Amino acid sequence: MKVGDGIDAERGDFRFDEKVAGKFDEHVGASVPGYDDVQTLVSILSDFYSAEGGVIYDLGCATGTTLQRLQRHAETCRLVGLDASAPMCTRARQKVPEATILQSDLDERQEFPDACLVISLFTLQFVRLDRRRAVLESVRRGLLPGGALFLFEKAWPDSPRVAESIRQFHHELKGRNGFTPAEVWGKDRSLRGVMTPLTVGENARLLSEAGFTTVERIWTHGPFAGWLAEAPL
Repeated sequence: MKVGDGIDAERGDFRFDEKVAGKFDEHVGASVPGYDDVQTLVSILSDFYSAEGGVIYDLGCATGTTLQRLQRHAETCRLVGLDASAPMCTRARQKVPEATILQSDLDERQEFPDACLVISLFTLQFVRLDRRRAVLESVRRGLLPGGALFLFEKAWPDSPRVAESIRQFHHELKGRNGFTPAEVWGKDRSLRGVMTPLTVGENARLLSEAGFTTVERIWTHGPFAGWLAEAPL
């Protein structure tokens, strides 16, 4: 079975259904360059923000891979994962029984009380454009003083010419990781209107406008980037 089977087929729209959930971890690892490094980075940096009695939220927790790496914090923090997909939530509950897993859509109003850390790995890009600042403002309101958001997104370079070069790099990389050309282009078509990435600069501005006092880009690989954004002390 190829890494893209059942996921990159030419469909009218992309859904995180049972078929996708069953291969999600393998698929995202082959689609996002350096994905395992992202998980390691988030796990290590989480030690600086976990606070006794606080809550660690994972927005778009998928099958619970990130929460599983953070299980050591369950002794002092509450772990909460949110995902809009019922099949993803089912797998996350099985993988991380210490966490509270909620089926929840970020396109709807959300609050994140008592948050010491909020993690969003390649999730905000699926939220409606007119909702993204509101989501970030809700995260900011919910963070305890000095708390942090780890935001990782597909984020194009601000230069259109460079962005096109990076797009071609990403397609070639996926081919080297086992995706067929039909799967690569089929995935692009299926995500139209479902995922809308912003540029690197646009993401940084959104974080600043949402009230984060520290916004630092901590990771970049091809068309993906990650930020650490802190709430005021």
